[in-house]
Amino acid sequence: MPGMNPSDDPELHFGIESELPREIAVGRGNLLTLYGWCFHSQRPIRRLEVLLDGEAQPLIAHGMPRPDVLHRLIGSSGEPTNAYRSGFWGLITLREISEPRDIEIHLRASLAGADAVSRSVGRVRLLPGERKVWARVDGGTPRVAICMATFNPPPELFRRQIESIRAQTYENWTCLISDDDSRPDAFAMIEEMVGGDPRFRVERGRRLGYYRNFERALASVPAEAELVALADQDDHWHPDKLAALVEPITDGVTLAYSDMRVTDPDGDTISPTFWTERANNPNDLGALLIVNSITGGSSLFRSELLDYILPFPTPPEGGLHDHWVAMVAMSLGKFAYVDRPLYDYVQHGGAALGHESLRRPRILRGPGFLRAIRSASAFRVAIARRLARMRLNYPVLLGSRASAELLLLRGGKAMSRRNRRTLRRWARVERSPARWAWLVVRARIKRNKTLGAERRLVAGSMWRWTLSAMRMLRLPPPPPERETLATMLKLPLASEPLPAARLQQLIEPLRLEVSADAPRRVNILIPTVDLERFSGRSIATFNLARKLTEAGLRVRVVAVDEPFYLPPTWLQDIQGFEGLKGISDLIEVDLAYDRAEALEVNAGDRFVATTWWPAHIARRAAQELGGKRFLYLIQECESLALPLGSEAALARQAYDFPHYALFSTDLLREYFRSQRLGVFAGRDGSGDGDSTSFENAITPVRPPSPEELRASERKLLFHVRPELQAARNMFEIGLIALSQVREEGTLDGWVLSGIGPLQPGEVRYGDGLRVKVIERKNQAQYADLLLGHAVGLSLMLSPHPSLVPLEMAAAGMPVVTNTFENKTPEALAEISGNLIAVEPTIEAIKEGIREAVAVSADHERRLRGAEVSWSRSWDDSFSPALIARLLAFMEQA
Repeated sequence: MPGMNPSDDPELHFGIESELPREIAVGRGNLLTLYGWCFHSQRPIRRLEVLLDGEAQPLIAHGMPRPDVLHRLIGSSGEPTNAYRSGFWGLITLREISEPRDIEIHLRASLAGADAVSRSVGRVRLLPGERKVWARVDGGTPRVAICMATFNPPPELFRRQIESIRAQTYENWTCLISDDDSRPDAFAMIEEMVGGDPRFRVERGRRLGYYRNFERALASVPAEAELVALADQDDHWHPDKLAALVEPITDGVTLAYSDMRVTDPDGDTISPTFWTERANNPNDLGALLIVNSITGGSSLFRSELLDYILPFPTPPEGGLHDHWVAMVAMSLGKFAYVDRPLYDYVQHGGAALGHESLRRPRILRGPGFLRAIRSASAFRVAIARRLARMRLNYPVLLGSRASAELLLLRGGKAMSRRNRRTLRRWARVERSPARWAWLVVRARIKRNKTLGAERRLVAGSMWRWTLSAMRMLRLPPPPPERETLATMLKLPLASEPLPAARLQQLIEPLRLEVSADAPRRVNILIPTVDLERFSGRSIATFNLARKLTEAGLRVRVVAVDEPFYLPPTWLQDIQGFEGLKGISDLIEVDLAYDRAEALEVNAGDRFVATTWWPAHIARRAAQELGGKRFLYLIQECESLALPLGSEAALARQAYDFPHYALFSTDLLREYFRSQRLGVFAGRDGSGDGDSTSFENAITPVRPPSPEELRASERKLLFHVRPELQAARNMFEIGLIALSQVREEGTLDGWVLSGIGPLQPGEVRYGDGLRVKVIERKNQAQYADLLLGHAVGLSLMLSPHPSLVPLEMAAAGMPVVTNTFENKTPEALAEISGNLIAVEPTIEAIKEGIREAVAVSADHERRLRGAEVSWSRSWDDSFSPALIARLLAFMEQA
């Protein structure tokens, strides 16, 4: 019967990778982005849909390739033969409600043979929107609510902005400042600068990121306000800005905006106008859907639009608050434009401008592609790589479609027939390949407004339809050990590269395309993005990118290796890690693994290397641009971590390149100093001046409660890292020591658990040793897991102390770890009394386990040791003083 839920089938496996919040504000309607993977262990899925309390909604796409899922599940119980074609995407419609409602979400799969099975994926509470009776604009001097979002604002620029608001000739305004959990000193400065002026209201909330902080500010607009203005924390308004924007708000006008003067932080003019490369766009809704042209600081809109604007959507590719506001305003009315600059837009070190050229995707063209078609096998590889690049454009396509659908859902009845028709066309943009021609023609006709951004939508649509066609051809899944995009698409390679060829490929220089029109950037070179192994090293790298951006630089993260699998939403996925909330709004990302493709740079670009082969690449790039050095983020002595051979030699050579060094711990810096490595190799004493250090922030684990201490008794947690690339974690020595201690009876009655990159299961060794491997999920769950154990075992043959033993110690565990050179028992004891440092031998580790077991019952000692002397916040790790030092390094480079 229609609407009836079939019973849950345990053979239907799934993983939800998008955020599934406990509560969703619906307002006049909302969309829930749902994506992940789903397959049935016995039969292929013919149709997959979502059930909301029994009401079916189709997904946009399912059966998309997910080699990572197949790779992860090989070796588990059962044969996951259907896991490869398991990826899905969906935009789930949530219609307006009048009272709170709890809904159950199911995935329902129609299988070969016409059977339908389902699995529950969770419950969500839907919340109705808050409706206000807004004041109407009917002449006179309407009240203006200025909404400003702040986060650690630069004091001088913030003071200048506040004074420019106070100096407005239009006086009927109030300024609502929503602070996004700035540092205490920064928030005190904000309060001091507006203190005593009743026209300002400051509220401090938890950290939400730039996008959601503006949403919070807009939600605080009082009903008596008739107009709303948006303000950044560091711009400068001209005295008549509000007056000039209020005047054209007449019947039918929903939003007024102006030109701007682009300046540097010192007030010097970069451009006298915003419209240097793009044409103004006051009435083209289709163009606005794909490229924003209305900056928040330039606009003023009717407060009644907030019923349609709030809550902000959760777009697939990150969000821009001013873009969403402008789309709502244009869909419901018309714009008025003031053709002169009304404020100074401060551009920091090449900060993003709405009129800059967009990098157009190369779909099936370019010299790299033409060179690749000399043989059939090379042609297939070239196609695979193009498809991989095209895949990155799919969130852009999905974002345009989601915006169109949500605008229709919230305001369809209030729109003109023309606007409804335009939005329906964009909502159906990927339903047929026939629409590619329309997009290509539109890219040419509208190029002065969109700079050809329609090409990105064509690329995203081509990716989706190409893979759908491959699914219809029923191509078999690739062998999971072939971790390349070419084999992900089942396109055979000409031959496997020899080790020498692979090494040469690793250090092959980037092909740079120097352009005076390109903004100046700091390019952070990383190997690749691997969500399965997104460790402390990766978290540190992206937090450094965030802090450099907040310091006023334009930052681009460049991956130099080909990824195994990268979901189109990976940049949103990593925002759950500590310090990375809102990172998608701050940085650019580029994939540069295909060296035939040029990377656009400015002659003044700087480079940051994050491991040894990006250091080789950074050195060549810096030389090509005439630079003296690059910045080297050193989080390990990699020449020690690699087996003796070519890779170790190349890693050692990387330290000899001219660079400034940023060490991830002072212990690591001291090791380089004592061994005369890298910046310390010379005898002129310049190493200290050419380097600095920070502390990787550990997962913030609170001290255990007395109840948790009692509940954790007789439970041991072993950091298991058997992979070849983690040989320095000495998994084998730890396993042997555990086995022998168990045989002597020391661990009788103890539960042994493991944590690491392994899938859940058991590690078995010797006569009866069983270590149950627990899945590590997000950081909050990881912290709770740590609190459930009484003893830790985590080893690393390195001068770096490793973060895992520090996190175990912070959770109140006596932790057995090992010494190495200057990583002495005394040095580790200064960090925490819970660290039991022993020599890296089987006998010494056995003795350390015995000691940890013996003291685990001493709860007072465990609590004292939980007071770890180490950074727990990335704001502390990358302090203002440290960032200032790095800025000086890059200036000198």
